[in-house]
Amino acid sequence: MMAIREALDKIDPSIMMYGEGWTGGECMLPASKQSLKSSTYQFDRIGAFSDDIRDGIKGHVFDTLEKGFVNGKEGMEETIKLGVVGAIHHPQIMTSENVKSNGSWSGQPGQSINYVSCHDNHTLWDKLAIANADDSEEDRRKMNKLSSAIILTSQGVPFFQAGEEMLRSKPSATVEGGFEENSYCSPDSTNSIKWDNKANVMEIYDYYKGLIAFRKAHGALRMTEASDVQTKLVFMSGLDANVVAYTIEGSPNGETADKIAVIFNANKEAVNVALPAGEWDICVNDEKAGCVSLGTAVEHVSVEGISAMVLVQGDEIVKVTDSQETEEKGEVSVTEATSGTAKQKTGKGGVVGVLVAVLAALVGSVAGVITYRKKKESSKK
Repeated sequence: MMAIREALDKIDPSIMMYGEGWTGGECMLPASKQSLKSSTYQFDRIGAFSDDIRDGIKGHVFDTLEKGFVNGKEGMEETIKLGVVGAIHHPQIMTSENVKSNGSWSGQPGQSINYVSCHDNHTLWDKLAIANADDSEEDRRKMNKLSSAIILTSQGVPFFQAGEEMLRSKPSATVEGGFEENSYCSPDSTNSIKWDNKANVMEIYDYYKGLIAFRKAHGALRMTEASDVQTKLVFMSGLDANVVAYTIEGSPNGETADKIAVIFNANKEAVNVALPAGEWDICVNDEKAGCVSLGTAVEHVSVEGISAMVLVQGDEIVKVTDSQETEEKGEVSVTEATSGTAKQKTGKGGVVGVLVAVLAALVGSVAGVITYRKKKESSKK
């Protein structure tokens, strides 16, 4: 595997190399020589798909009814935390409670390919439709948005299936009302992206765009050294069940903000979360995401059910963007914090208009170094 890496470096050291960390069947090499997910930490700049964060977020891919963190399974906090840090060792994570791996497996955060859907198995939207058939479509949309927020604020490499940002579905061509998970030989009616549905899901599409813009603007979400993640990313304590929250400070990887706070609430009810001292700008909430302040919070903040919230302190990018947009836009609804309680008022603000490419996977194939798979029974563990 390292010989391949060395050959690629001679062409272009920036070439990404990653794959599925399993053998795809019997292997003549001893376990110590196999390029498994568990041995990823031994490689230099070779990544592996994180089935930890995938199944932790939405439930196991081969148990269609199993739920994950965003759609109702309790006790998933430590699994989500492992995904947040890019599967490296972190002193605050109890890896014994991770549902997938017995411990950390990457040596550097960039070795973890974080995803919740790809060409294999059900799309995220179909998985939620099956596992959460009794929930409303509104709640399932919230689950989809929370899933994307986790992927796009975690350390490592974010990856998602083309069309996930438009609630992509793979309807069965043979079973009415069914969905196809192993669609390598299915017709276009199953595998095509239904572009005519985009107008119906613009709030999801714009949410993904906003999250990508925020990630690109904040180097702290893209740390390259495990030591930085271990010392500068701190998980909050004293939270409600089914809530994960953390802060990043110290301006790692060229970060423009003094501090960033990220909160994931998988409960259906809103939760109140205490914040570190000072005033915080809210850049991501249950409805919108981006680099413009949607309001401020002091002391604590209410996070809506099945949603994420991202806040920053001392971020010149947010202030400059907000100032520029204020000159161009009219009045919008923003939030101010009064005695620690968020209230609505009318004020000047704006909506960030940054365009970012969102298609990250190809139908029927995965870019990178991966093992060929014929059937769904050959699982990624």
